[in-house]
Order: sequence, then C-alpha cells, then structure tokens
Amino acid sequence: MWETTTSTLFAGFLGMLMNYDGALLTVILDNASFHKGKVVRPLLKVLEQRGQKLYFLPTYSPKLNRIEKFWHKIKYELMEFKTRNVKTLEEDVN
Repeated sequence: MWETTTSTLFAGFLGMLMNYDGALLTVILDNASFHKGKVVRPLLKVLEQRGQKLYFLPTYSPKLNRIEKFWHKIKYELMEFKTRNVKTLEEDVN
C-alpha cells in the first residue's frame, strides 16, 4: 500500500515537471522502488523524450545522495534522541 501511494505521489510530481516550460532540468533519483514503479515508467519515458535529464544514482550509494547527509545531521545532531509520534515529530521539525 505505502509503495503504491508513494508511486502515485511521485507520478504527480513528474506530471508537474511535464508542465514545466523553463530551462532543461536534471532530476537526481535514488533507486527507491517507487521511482521506477509501473505507474511511473511511462512518465519517465515522456520526460526523457522531452529532453529532461533523469539521473539514477547507483544502487546502495547513500554517500552520493545529499539528502542522506541532511537526514543524518537532523537525526544525530539537531534533534534529541527520544521516542516520537507524528505530532511530536512535526513539532520538533517546525
């Protein structure tokens, strides 16, 4: 279920990219399954045909994925270690 929902959301994001009229973009993606799911594949092909660059990072390469460094910093440096639920997490992040 989670992957289907995430694939649908990601497909929506790709749909917004299709309406983008600015300079060509390079979109860097990790290899999460929802980035290559059944719902997403046709959209990826259309974007590539339109000249948008979709660059998939090599598998198991968190050091190349800048967001991983950001999440590590938040998790281990900026936030206290404690049990969180959705409400407390949102309060801590805001």
